[in-house]
Amino acid sequence: MNNIVKAYSNALFELCVEKQCLEHVYQDITIMDEIIDDAYLMLYIQPNITKNTKKQMMQEVFKNVNPLLLNFVQILIDKNKIKYLKAMFNEFIMLYNNYHGIVEIVIRTAKQLSEQQIERIKTAFEKKYEKRIKPKVIIDEKLIAGISIRIQDETFDYSIANQLTQLRNG
Repeated sequence: MNNIVKAYSNALFELCVEKQCLEHVYQDITIMDEIIDDAYLMLYIQPNITKNTKKQMMQEVFKNVNPLLLNFVQILIDKNKIKYLKAMFNEFIMLYNNYHGIVEIVIRTAKQLSEQQIERIKTAFEKKYEKRIKPKVIIDEKLIAGISIRIQDETFDYSIANQLTQLRNG
């Protein structure tokens, strides 16, 4: 699966760069990624629905999407690879971020952070890593309180849940 995802994602990415539509396709992918969930994809995996019907449904739902991206999705339907669409979107976003020198950080908190708090975290990590940082905030009440930040392979966990776990294990 991983080779399939990488090959298709790289092909789409390189084509977008060549056709100078990278920004538009990236924006469309981020929107589609929000809309498409596993239940939605299950519809496109059903063998009793013809490929043409699946392609028509996709065209109707995403009629304003860049034609290159829509053609890509239709190829995935034809090749029975549509089940990898979400993974391909994630890989494409990673390629896009690398291309632009952007590092994504995942900020998990028990409660919503203010824009100022998010901006302070972003600025601190931009200074530390000397890269542009794109924060993604996830509300996770299991943390109880505090914050956990993941960037690349590092995790900074300052949550109460983590401290309680360390006390139990220590």
